[in-house]
Formats: sequence, structure tokens, C-alpha cells
Amino acid sequence: MMNAWKKYAASLDEYESMRDDMIANAESAAVPDALMMKLEVGFEEAVVNVINYSGSENIWIKTAADNDFFMIELIDRGAPFNPLLVNDPRAFDDSPIEDREPGGFGIFLIRETFDKLEYAFEDFDGQPSNHLSLSLRLDRDES
Repeated sequence: MMNAWKKYAASLDEYESMRDDMIANAESAAVPDALMMKLEVGFEEAVVNVINYSGSENIWIKTAADNDFFMIELIDRGAPFNPLLVNDPRAFDDSPIEDREPGGFGIFLIRETFDKLEYAFEDFDGQPSNHLSLSLRLDRDES
């Protein structure tokens, strides 16, 4: 279980390594198979958004689990950005999908995936940083 911060280059080339580490930790924490795909999709949205938009050179990831939640924490040193304050109207657009502009569903998907989200812009290792915490309830009924 990755209870310590692990540093990665904020690069799409590193994404597979980040994902594989997160999945291995989720499996070690006995995250139910029914939740693994949901967890992977939500993780991808959060991490790829940081890689593509934060401007940070690195991303730090830590996972933890207790009896109720599997938690993922992400830290980057990009410009302050609180995704919890974003309401992308495209996520609620009733027009046919082929008529919509691409993008705009990532934050909506993250909100739909995780049961608890927290954000802070705070000091991490002596520098101001974005800190996003994502928690997935382990006893969710996904049937």
C-alpha cells in the first residue's frame, strides 16, 4: 500500500506507471472488483487533467484505505485550481452528444465517481501546492 508520497513526472508517458501503482494499491486494499473500473476511470480523469492543464513538472500521489474508503491524494505545483468549484454546463447539456464541443466532462465524471472530494491549496514540502483528495466508499452497491 502506497502510504507515502510517490513522485512522478507530470507526463502522459508516466501515466501508465501511476495507474498501475494505484491499481496495485487498490488490489492490496481489497477494493471490490465491481468498483475497480470506476476507480480507474475517475483516477484517469483526475491525473490526466493535472498533467494536461496544471503546468506542474511533477505530480505526487499517495493512496490509503480504511474499512470504509479507498483514498487517493494528488498534489501538483501548478496554478491554484479548485476543481470542486467548477460547474461545467456542458455536463448538463441535453443536446445530442455529436453536437457538443469535446471535453468538459472530466470534473463531472470525477464527482460522479468518488463519494468524497476535498481540495486545498497549501504548503507541501515548502512550496504552495494543489492538494486533491478523492475517496471511494468501499461498500457501494454497483449492481
